Amino acid sequence: MQSKALFRSWFVIGAIVLSASTLPLEQKLRDADHKKIGKKIAAYYEAKAEKKGIQAAFLKVSQSIDKAQKKLKQLPILACVEDWERALWYAQQTTYSGRPKTGRVVLAKLDSYGDKIKTAYHLPSKYSSKKGPYPLVLVIPDAGEEADSHLEGQWIDAALLNEAILVTADMPSDTSSWEKFFIDKESGVWSVMKAFGVAKLHFAIDMNKVFLAGSGKGFVAAAATAASFPQLFAGVIGRGEIPQMDATNFRNLPTLLLSPAQAAKDFEAEVRRLGYDNCTLKAEGGPGDVAAFIDETVRNSYPEEITFSPYCDHSRATQWVVVDGFEVDTSKGLEDQPRLDAKVDRSSNTVTIDAKDISKVIVYLNDSLVDMERPVKFLINGTSHEELLPRNKRMMLDYAFNSGDWGRIFTASLEREVPARPTSGE
Repeated sequence: MQSKALFRSWFVIGAIVLSASTLPLEQKLRDADHKKIGKKIAAYYEAKAEKKGIQAAFLKVSQSIDKAQKKLKQLPILACVEDWERALWYAQQTTYSGRPKTGRVVLAKLDSYGDKIKTAYHLPSKYSSKKGPYPLVLVIPDAGEEADSHLEGQWIDAALLNEAILVTADMPSDTSSWEKFFIDKESGVWSVMKAFGVAKLHFAIDMNKVFLAGSGKGFVAAAATAASFPQLFAGVIGRGEIPQMDATNFRNLPTLLLSPAQAAKDFEAEVRRLGYDNCTLKAEGGPGDVAAFIDETVRNSYPEEITFSPYCDHSRATQWVVVDGFEVDTSKGLEDQPRLDAKVDRSSNTVTIDAKDISKVIVYLNDSLVDMERPVKFLINGTSHEELLPRNKRMMLDYAFNSGDWGRIFTASLEREVPARPTSGE
C-alpha cells in the first residue's frame, strides 16, 4: 500500500494546575486510551506523508485528545509525558506487517524506500510486533569479520537472544572512514544510521532501549555514532581490543566496556574525570553481561544536564537542545571546538545554557523538564529571559513525525539567537 509506505518514512533518519513539585511521570490514561489515540495519530501521520487530508486528520486527533482530557479532569493531558510516549508507540505499531524470520541469524537485504540495506539480524524466537516493543542492539563487528558469523559466534546468550533484536551495520571497506560522518559518501556513522533506519522500518523496537555495540575497530563507529546523536541511544557497548575515543558527549550515555585494552581503561578514567560516573569496565565478559546491561539501562530522554560538542557539522541535536550556526574545525583540538553546556532546574523553572561558538539554540520542553504552568526562565550566556510557553498538541505530534523518534515528546519550544559570552572582568 503506497500510503502506508509513505507513512512509514515518518520514522526514518531523516515526545488541576501543577505545582513545581508535581511530576506527571507515570501513565495516567488506560492502555485502551493510548491505543485509540495512537490510531488517530497514525492516520494523521499517513495524511502528512501523502500530503492530503492533513487538517481533517489532525482535527480527529485533536478531538480524541480532548475526549481523553475529560477523564483527567484538571490535570492537563499534554503534561502526561509517558502517556504520549505510549500513544506514539501504538501509532508506530500500526505500520508493521508481515512475518519476519525469527530465532536464527538471517543475512538479508532489507528494503528502505527503494534502497536495499545489507544486514544480518536476529529476532527473538517468539518475536511479534504485537508483543513489542523490543530492545535493539545495533552491532558493528570488528574489521574483517562477516556480520552473520559475528552474530553467531559472539552473541550467543539465551537471555539476550530471547529479549532483544540484534541488527548489524554494513560497514565501508575503508576502515579509516568508520569514525567519520558523511552523508554524500560512505562513512561509518552514516552506515550505522542506515542500519538503525532500516531496523525502525521493519522491526518493533523500543526507542528508549536502543544500544550501540562495537567490537574492536567497530567500537570507533559505535562511539562516533553515539557522539553524533547522543539523544537517540540508551547506551554503548565495547568489546575486545577497542581503540580510544573521546568521552565528552557521553554524560547521558552509559557505557559497558568488556575489554582488556588500555584504551578501555583510559575511556573509563576519562568518564570518571568528567564526573559522569556511568562507565562499567570489565576486562573479560560476554553477551551475558550485555544482556544484564540492556535489562537495567533505559535511555535518559530528559536529563537535567547536557554536555555536547558537535562531532561534525551534521551533528546538531542533543536530548532537548538543538544547536545551529557553528563550524567544526577538525584541525583544532577539542578545547577549540563549539560546545554547549545546558542545565534545567525544575524547582526554579530555569534553563541555563552556556554556548561557545554557537550562534543559535532551539530548546524543547515538556513537563518532565519544567513546570509548563509557570513562566520558564532562560539564562543563555548570562542573558536572562522569562516566558510562559503554552503546550501545543500539534507541535508535539509534528516533532515526533519530523524527528522519527516516538520515544520522546515535547510540547513547546523556544528558538533564540545566542548572545556573546561575557568576557573576563564583565
